[in-house]
Formats: sequence, structure tokens, C-alpha cells
Amino acid sequence: MLLTLGIILVVLMVVVGGDRGVGSVLALVANMVIMFFAIKLISMGVNPYVIVLLASLLFLSVTLIYQNGTNMKSLAAVIAVIIVMVILTCFIAVVVNKTRIAGYSEVDRYEEITMYVSTNISVKMDQVMVCVVLLGLLGAIMDTSIAITTAVYEIHRNNPHFDSKQLLRSGRNVGKDIMGTTVNTLLLATVGETIMLNVLYLKFHYTFAKLLNSKSFFQEFCLIVFSNIGCLLIIPISNRVISYLLVSDLKVAVWLRHYLAKKEEEEG
Repeated sequence: MLLTLGIILVVLMVVVGGDRGVGSVLALVANMVIMFFAIKLISMGVNPYVIVLLASLLFLSVTLIYQNGTNMKSLAAVIAVIIVMVILTCFIAVVVNKTRIAGYSEVDRYEEITMYVSTNISVKMDQVMVCVVLLGLLGAIMDTSIAITTAVYEIHRNNPHFDSKQLLRSGRNVGKDIMGTTVNTLLLATVGETIMLNVLYLKFHYTFAKLLNSKSFFQEFCLIVFSNIGCLLIIPISNRVISYLLVSDLKVAVWLRHYLAKKEEEEG
């Protein structure tokens, strides 16, 4: 059944997306391979922060650069995502350390893995928790970032006389439309993934006070909050980065525009 579902997914991606769909399939396979080796290295005791940093850069390269080409909108999206990831890493690390939400929750203790398998895996669970949150929100902020940078990039192509203030205003308007749907999409996705957990809360007769003190609930709540914070931060940062790169007179920005214009011409 797994093989059948996988084949259906690949066929639909190719049929709907054409050449771009084939590229998406290859990118998906590449990201799965990267994730496998990242988990393998973490299980071997390699510092999770280092692994997730390298894996995130590879994810960005495959998802944004490979799929969308080497151009200004992809570069701006990569820069914006890196900025947000750095900010959130510091914030998430503090929250995880202060609240001690890492490790197994009260629900996990009743699962087979904790009953029959040793939990002494020689991995710092607080670091793993930070990495779990970062990887969980990476996809969402990449999607939001490329949406913003692409919109502003197209606005600039059709209105090359726009200055930075006009581009920022246009990008801000696009971001406002994206923000509402993105926040609700993340909420619905998380709720959908945790339906069984919510059923357990009802079956175990969790009171409101017990729910607030539940480690499993707080872990899921943090994932929702951090993901939404990341998506809210990425909108203005992506908007400012792409607007700056498109119209700035700074030598680096001018050189990038000329270099990436040539790359786009070469790629067709």
C-alpha cells in the first residue's frame, strides 16, 4: 500500500507539474535522503545543532535554489529564511531550556517504544527538541518567503520605476493577504495531526488545569506558536530583503543583479 500511494503521488506531481513536477519529485527524494542522514548522524551522537544547520542549508538549496532557479527571488528567500532561523533558534533554545519540555511526555511513556526499548540513547533531548521545532517550521517559512519574494519580484519587473518604499508597500499588502491563510493552515495542520492526542485527553478526562500542565499538550502548543511566529517574521523580512536587493545602489546588490540576470538568461 505504501508503494502504491507513493507511485500515485509521483504520477500526480509529474502529470500536474510537467517538467517542474519532475524537478519537485527529485527535490522531494533529495530532501528525504538529507533527512535520513541527519537523523542517522544525530543518533550517532553528533551535535544536533550542527546537523540541523547543515541540513537546513541543504534543504534551502534543494527546495528554493534547485526548484526555482538561481535568481534574485530565490536568493532573497534564502537570506530571509536564514535570518529568521537564527532569530528563532536563540528564542526557542531559551524557551525549551526554561520550560523543560524536551523528552518524553506523559503520553509517550505509555507507548511501546518507552516500555520495551531503552531510552538511554545518549542524545541531549533539549537540543533535539529545538531541532524538531526548527525543522517543523522550516517548510512553512520557506513557502511563505518564496511567495513574498516572487510577488515583489514580479511587481518590480512590471513596474521597474518603483522605488524601495513603493516595493515595500506592495510587498506589505501581499503579506497581509498571505498571513491569515498561513496562520490558519498551520493551525489546521497541527490539529489534524493531533486528533488522536485530543481524543486521549477527553478519554482520560483532562481538566483545564491538567491540560495546561500537560507536557504533551505544551509540546504541540509550542510547535503551533513557533511556526506562526516564524511565518509572521518571515513576511516583513522577506519583503525588506527582496526590495533592498532589487533597487539598492550598494555595489554588492548591483553586482548580484547583474550576475543573477546573466544566470537567468543562461538557464533560459
